Amino acid sequence: MIQQLIDQLLAWSAAQLGNDIVVARKEYFGRTGGDVHEDDRSFEARMQGFFNWYLFDRRTQGDRGMQSPAQKFLQEKGETIFDRELLVGATQSRLSIYSYVGHRTLLRRVPDGMVRVRDAF
Repeated sequence: MIQQLIDQLLAWSAAQLGNDIVVARKEYFGRTGGDVHEDDRSFEARMQGFFNWYLFDRRTQGDRGMQSPAQKFLQEKGETIFDRELLVGATQSRLSIYSYVGHRTLLRRVPDGMVRVRDAF
């Protein structure tokens, strides 16, 4: 489900944002250890990292200030996509390093299906 949405978002980005993905690729791999080639063992992982960074984290000037391609896509096509809430959640995620705290607190139980984590930063 999420992969179909990412594929749709990538296709839209390539069509609507033109050369931006090429510029972003140079920027990303320039900061993360150099370019990647198809025969590299880490090719799939590095490309997936690039696509996630490009679509959800890299911001450029848009109609409403600095926006990621996912935010621009939501602005233009948000009302027509099936999994809008899933994409909105992806644009609002917070990247960090978390440590697992547990299922319970000292005074109350954490609701089923949830856990407590602590942001290391």
